[in-house]
Amino acid sequence: MKWRNHAIMAASIAVMMQLYPAEILYCASFAGLPDQLESIGRVRILAHRTWTHEVFVWLVPLLVFYAFPNVLASVPRLFSIPVEPNFQRFFMIRTWVLFLPGLLHLAGDILTPMGIRVATRKVSLGLFTTGSFLEYLVAGLFVIAALFFRMG
Repeated sequence: MKWRNHAIMAASIAVMMQLYPAEILYCASFAGLPDQLESIGRVRILAHRTWTHEVFVWLVPLLVFYAFPNVLASVPRLFSIPVEPNFQRFFMIRTWVLFLPGLLHLAGDILTPMGIRVATRKVSLGLFTTGSFLEYLVAGLFVIAALFFRMG
């Protein structure tokens, strides 16, 4: 998938998950992280869709921090802007959300023919090829779904 569609779909899913505004922005901003970790500048250091696209790399830490939010209790405060308590949730990013953009990236890649790896198996829905009209249409449908979800 194109990076912009990863960002659009990640933000849409984050809205439907009812995340805080800063978390939605974070998910959109870092939805390309699995691809970005494969290169330093223009130099590729890892093959595409290897361990950075392994679902357990993103899912296990997310579940650990979701189940045990006080393991690193100071991390959310590092990402929070000190404001009045009424506005604190607007700017807060919870620890478990740090791994969500990577998982949302994989959710997008599973829609392509190349798919992702889950353990040692390739999983692909093969819905569209990267850059195709259908990819943009699906991203747009996610936006529409998020808008309907917020209105409802």
